[in-house]
Amino acid sequence: MTGTALVKLALPLDSSDWHGSGAETVWAEPLGEEHYRIDNSPFFFFGLSYQDIVAATEDEHDQLRFRSVYEHAGHSTYRLMRRAEAEVGFATFWQPLEILGCTYEGGSGRLVSVDVPPAADIHVVYALLEAGVQGNAWDLEEGHCGHQVETT
Repeated sequence: MTGTALVKLALPLDSSDWHGSGAETVWAEPLGEEHYRIDNSPFFFFGLSYQDIVAATEDEHDQLRFRSVYEHAGHSTYRLMRRAEAEVGFATFWQPLEILGCTYEGGSGRLVSVDVPPAADIHVVYALLEAGVQGNAWDLEEGHCGHQVETT
């Protein structure tokens, strides 16, 4: 961060989805010319990750609203719903992901938003995320894969 104060930026959501919300807010760093760098991983919004640059404008209520993605930064976002019956197992399955540079932020309840940095091997990370599903530690949802994925 360059020392610029962070601002709240609203991301539109479908309120008929399971979370019931019409918007999610994330922190963003103003870059000028209606561009902002996302400073945390979204919990519900799809197609956006930490450090991505977006275009946004203020609405009639002076709330900053997302318009479009300007540039992806190479991070990926995954969401985990920790299984209540496996709270002890979370740390066991999380530790190898942390070693690879992944970080997470806890949301309401058991929801976790995971940032996968560009330098991490996304195939290894995904295998570890799947191991947590198989080990009954969490359920998994992909919010955005910003890594270059080669298909054969």
